[in-house]
Amino acid sequence: MSNQHLLILTSLWTLYCLFAFYCMSKNFSQKLNTPLSIAIILIIYPLTLLFEFEFRYPIQMLISFMVIFCLIYVLIKVPLWIHLFYTSMYVLIFVFTQCVISSLNAITNGLSFYAIYYTNVGDNSLFFLSSPFISFLFYGFINQLLVKFNIFKMSHYKRLREILTTVLLVYGILMIASTAIYQVDNNDIFIPIYHLVLSLLLFASYIWIFLYQYNTISSLEKARSNRRLLHLVNTQKSHYQKSTDYIRSLRKVKHDYHWLLYELTENQDALSHHDLITRLQEQYQAIDDNYHQYANNLLVDSIISEVSQTCQQHDIDFRCTLHVPNDLTINEDEFCFLITTYVNMCIDKIMTTKEVKKHLYIHDTNNENWYLLNFTFTANDVTPSEDLITRPDFMLAKELIEAHGGYIQADHNQQTQTLNANLVLPKTLKNPTSS
Repeated sequence: MSNQHLLILTSLWTLYCLFAFYCMSKNFSQKLNTPLSIAIILIIYPLTLLFEFEFRYPIQMLISFMVIFCLIYVLIKVPLWIHLFYTSMYVLIFVFTQCVISSLNAITNGLSFYAIYYTNVGDNSLFFLSSPFISFLFYGFINQLLVKFNIFKMSHYKRLREILTTVLLVYGILMIASTAIYQVDNNDIFIPIYHLVLSLLLFASYIWIFLYQYNTISSLEKARSNRRLLHLVNTQKSHYQKSTDYIRSLRKVKHDYHWLLYELTENQDALSHHDLITRLQEQYQAIDDNYHQYANNLLVDSIISEVSQTCQQHDIDFRCTLHVPNDLTINEDEFCFLITTYVNMCIDKIMTTKEVKKHLYIHDTNNENWYLLNFTFTANDVTPSEDLITRPDFMLAKELIEAHGGYIQADHNQQTQTLNANLVLPKTLKNPTSS
């Protein structure tokens, strides 16, 4: 291999690795949707093979390129492969995966090195076919394995670092042994030495980045714990605030009853029976309003708290502003069933989309006669569901709303990629719009 080819090869591999690190660190979209990323993968890697083998094996190169292009096409077009290969976008997983792939390729190179450079490769085309398959399949397998076992826990990370150190030690021994074998061969000694130096430099950069991520993972773990603690504190503060408001309302009722008892005691001769009934009805209505308002807020708050935790686990931007009135014809249990049904429907829809940025917004609107509860879900690849009418929980919620004189509105905005579901409930026993 000439110095010019060596320089070009090293530059191409450096560019390819830097681009891969950049993409993984920036958490780019699960789809390979940018022309630059497609060009890098489809051009840089094949050019690297061309320069490495000095254009001497056109048939094997053509087969290798076809395999790579077919794999990338499958990765882009088939959702199953997209979920398999792009479930996580962290640098750590990429680095560890590349270490394992490089070790496997080094073993493959060591077994077929002599056949490629010193004999006819016409009968040894398996290396050209297996290398792309090994790289892509092991990338997906290790990616899924690390996500499944939660690599970002510190104890798992330490164990994985020990395994990686052992793998690197075995890899170094294999490279030194293969270099010694090639030296005995009395052929071009520059090629094995070049591969040894390049591999050691590449693995030095891998292990440095891998160890450098230790502090990053520690910070991420602490930040995640702090976010959970902050969410728990905010939830407890919300419950405390609602309990405080309830206690204040009970104190007000207690004060009103004491004042009523005082009036009855001091003015028992002058107070008429009609005035007494009126005052008792006012006090009962105040107690009933406070109870229903507190019960609604407490039930809705518990549901929203669980939804918020679920959305936080799946990186969903969740917002909720609800002010449930106490004059709905529907009771508390039925209202909570409606919220749970439609929230679960939104979560199920969110989990089927492949878009990274997802938003779920729940809010309500009150007027004199109607109460409107809105569920808004936004994502770039959102589509309206066609199986809602077959879901038992959705049908039960729909019949429940209609039984109380309400109705459901649903629409899909293609420009903003937004799904809206509106639950309209009356505030009176009879629908004001009906004749």
